[in-house]
Order: sequence, then structure tokens, then C-alpha cells
Amino acid sequence: VQRFLSGLAGDATFSAKLAVTEGQPVKLSATGAAGDMPFDVAIETATLTQLAQRKDRVPGTLRASLGETRLEASGNVAREGSVDVRLMLSGKRLDRLGRLGGAQLPEVGPYAVAANLVIAPDSIRASNLDVKFGKSRLVGAVSVKRGSERLAHIAELRAPILHLEDLGLHLFVGEKGKSKADGASAAARKAHDEELHAQVKNVLRSFDAKATLGVEKLYSEGEHYASVQLEVTLSRGDLHVVLRDVNVKGGTAQADLRLDTSGSRPRLRVRIFTKGFEYGPLAKALKPKTPLEGTLDLSVDLATGTLSQLLADADGHIDLAVYPRGFDIGAADYWGTGFLHIVQRTLDPSTESKLNCAVGVFNIKDGVARSQAFFADTTHVRMIGELEANLGTRQLSGRLSPNAKNPQLFSVAPTIGISGTMEAPQVQATAASFITTPLRLFAPLGNFANNWLTSADASLDGAAGCRQAFERAGRADIKKPAAPSDPGKSPDPS
Repeated sequence: VQRFLSGLAGDATFSAKLAVTEGQPVKLSATGAAGDMPFDVAIETATLTQLAQRKDRVPGTLRASLGETRLEASGNVAREGSVDVRLMLSGKRLDRLGRLGGAQLPEVGPYAVAANLVIAPDSIRASNLDVKFGKSRLVGAVSVKRGSERLAHIAELRAPILHLEDLGLHLFVGEKGKSKADGASAAARKAHDEELHAQVKNVLRSFDAKATLGVEKLYSEGEHYASVQLEVTLSRGDLHVVLRDVNVKGGTAQADLRLDTSGSRPRLRVRIFTKGFEYGPLAKALKPKTPLEGTLDLSVDLATGTLSQLLADADGHIDLAVYPRGFDIGAADYWGTGFLHIVQRTLDPSTESKLNCAVGVFNIKDGVARSQAFFADTTHVRMIGELEANLGTRQLSGRLSPNAKNPQLFSVAPTIGISGTMEAPQVQATAASFITTPLRLFAPLGNFANNWLTSADASLDGAAGCRQAFERAGRADIKKPAAPSDPGKSPDPS
């Protein structure tokens, strides 16, 4: 045998025994090895007499093991093919189970799955589902039913307790190789994008789904972090994911994702809103060794029709205010924070200095983000500025106007030029003669920004000033590009 499972191949050797004794259940057992992994199987069913009577249902039990994975099932099999059993699956490590099926799963354990499983000619349902892995637990029910046009999946799940560390989120955000579209010609990028669109359409149009997941207690590093309600619907190629009622330690969050493939072109829209969101636990789950901590206020509304490079032609806006903690050299390469780190070290290099906060209001059109307002505050310096980032090429440009909080004790360059890329930004002091035009601050914020920059009572910890700037930017009459109200449709001209 060349391959038994996606992650198991090689020769198989085994011995089998069939036991048929009058008045006793029929028994079949086998032991051996598949590849380098031992296995054993034991099946017990009705007596030979009962089997000969051709009853509607035949009882049976199954016990099997493959390596450290154990499977047990006990119930009835109907002659027309339906199955009604209690199923239990368990093992020491979830990642080892994943390797058997060719899937990458987190390195957590032990794990155990138990459910009442009913298999009918047109449906499969698992009820009284109880899933345990690491320190986490999920309960509920899932089902699949064949409809007239496509399969329908339904899941109603609840997590009494869920640990971020058990999810292995870092497995999905590690170093990635280049996409087919990276560095390719325009024609090649278009062909790749159309190929990806076709694949996504085929998948999302092949079935319908409705799922809910309520996480009662989400933990991070042993501390209660949040509660979450997730809802997913998929109907005729229209996928809608809603994250609601997210109560995070110290704040709240909501998110809404819509991917519509029912038209000729897929259309993706993402909306996110957070207030006082403590992002440290999530950052550690995505990159375990990161020192990043802090809070984030965020408003995002983006739409795009390019799935291979999601932001390359995005329209919409991103408004954010970040209040970091533990922002040091070790954090400088994470999530594009190198830019803020380099700005801080260029303008305020003293060892006791820190970045207190940063505020950005960005309008995005055709994949290019242009700031309508930018504020930042370090221990000794405040700054305002203008930034432009091409989200497709990652190119970065702009300039900052800094001002020392105490000019008598601390001096700064009159202007800072920004260039390079989002991953490798370059920050350089520029001669005063470089300034030929005022900073491009949107009119409603111009006077406020200049007054904020030169305020005589700015504190060393400028978080309050950033909150003031973010609130003022939110009230300003800044025209934001409208993302389509529904994916695939044109924005309201109003």
C-alpha cells in the first residue's frame, strides 16, 4: 500500500482474526503496522443468528487505534445504510492528528472529541458534541444536509472556555513565500487574480452554511481576556461573518466581513470598530515572543475587488489611535511598527523616552492611503504630519513637523522626511529650506493641529492629548471615500 492517509504512507503488515461462536457476538480483530505506525482494530457485532434474521438494525462496537490516536464507536447500523452511534476520538497531541490528515494543527494536547453521530442517506448530524483540546472546550451540534442544489452546513457551538494559546494562530501568520502575483507583469497578475476569483467562487457557491459560536470566556496566558459572539452565514456564494458583543478587557470590539461571489466579480468589504481594545494578548497569540502591548481605538471600512492582493485596489478609510506599551527595538519589526519606532528614535532618542501614542486618519483610494491627519506624542516631542502609503507596493512617503515640549531643554529638527517601505522605512531630518508648502492638513483640522503641536502645557505622558486629537478628528467634517453599502454594488453618490 503506497498511502493510507495524507500523512501516512508505506507498507502495511498485519494479522487478523475472525471469531464466530454460537450464541456469542461475531468478533473481528486486526493488529499490525502501517508505515512505521502501529494500529489495531476490534469490531464486535450481533450473534450469527441475529445477523441471519436480517433485523432492521444491527448493533455493533468499534475500537481502533493508530499510533496514539484512539477511536471508539458504539451504536446501531440500519440495513438501508443509516448509522446511529456514540463516537469518541482522543489522543495526546492535536498536531500529530493533523499530520495524519495532511493538515497543520496547533501543538496542544491532550484532545478528546465525543458526539452522538447520525448518518442518513441525505444528512449527517453530530449532536451532544463535546470537544476538548489543551485547556479549551467546545460544545454544541453540527450537521450537513443535502439540498436540491447544494449542501447545507449548520453549526451551533458554544465555548465555555477558550484559550488563545490553544488556537495556534501564529501558524497562519508566519513567514510566507512570495505570491504568484509578486513581481509579475500586469497581465500575469490579472490572470492570477482571475484564477483565484474562480477558485473562491467555486468553493463558496458549492454549499450554504449557517454557524454561531459563543465564547463565554476567552483566556490569554491564564487571564480572562474577552467574551465573543461570532456568526457566519453563506448563501448562494454570499459570505457574511459578524463578530459582535466582543467585550475585551478594558474595551469593546466589533467586526463585519462580507464576501459576495454571486456576481461576475467577487467583492470584499471589511468593517472593524474597536474602543479601548487591549491588543497585547492577540499580538502574542499571533507572534508569541512579541513584547507589544497597549490599547487601540480603530475604525475601518474597506472594500476591494482583488482577492490576490487584498489592499492593492482597496477603497475606504482607516482611523486609528494607538497607545503602546513595551514599544522597544524588539517590537520594531512587527505589524509595520518599525516606522513609529524609527520616528521616535530619530526625534526623541533618550533612553527614558517612549512613544506615548499616535493618531492617524487615512482615506484610501485605489490602494493608496493618504493621511487627512497624523498626530504622535513621545516623552519630549509632539509631531503632526502627512503620510502616503501604497498598500500594494508598500512604498511609504511623507513628512513630519515636530515640536519639542520644552524647547529650552530639548531641540528637534524642523522637518522630518519619510521614505522607503512600510517594512523598511527611512526617516531623515530635512533642512528647513525643504518646506515649500504647508503640511496638507485638512481644513477643519488645520488650526487645531497647529495649536495641538505647539501647546505649552503638553505633558510628558501625552495620551490625553492623543485622545483629544482622535476625538477632534472624528468630529471634523472630513469627506471619507464611501465603501459600497453592499459588496459588488456602487457607492451611494450622496
